[in-house]
Amino acid sequence: FPSHDRDKFKFNKLFRKKMYKALSSTLLRFGKEKVGRTSDMLGYGPQELQEHICTHPNWNNVKNNDWHLDHIFPIQAFLDFNIYFPSIINSLDNIQPLSGSKNIAKGGKYDKTEFIKWLKTKGINVG
Repeated sequence: FPSHDRDKFKFNKLFRKKMYKALSSTLLRFGKEKVGRTSDMLGYGPQELQEHICTHPNWNNVKNNDWHLDHIFPIQAFLDFNIYFPSIINSLDNIQPLSGSKNIAKGGKYDKTEFIKWLKTKGINVG
């Protein structure tokens, strides 16, 4: 392999791993098991995730450092409202690249009003 092919392969593998980790951490919080392919459970594949992340406004700030796939609305928010859909929790519009330290500092904090508004865009109404 020429070195640029190896680099591309490693870069693609990174997104497959991050996608799998996002799903597995969601399922772990719910006490559920993975059934089938990650891409089928999430509704997108590693290439779509890669395109979303690499075009995200945060990308240039984090790409050369330790970065995480951050849930804009944390998994805890979904637990608080009894929503157990991995495809919604991990939807591309709820995922962003964030520095590891910022993601850890953020923890499970979220704005409930904004979260309820966002859920409505997904067709989920909560009282």
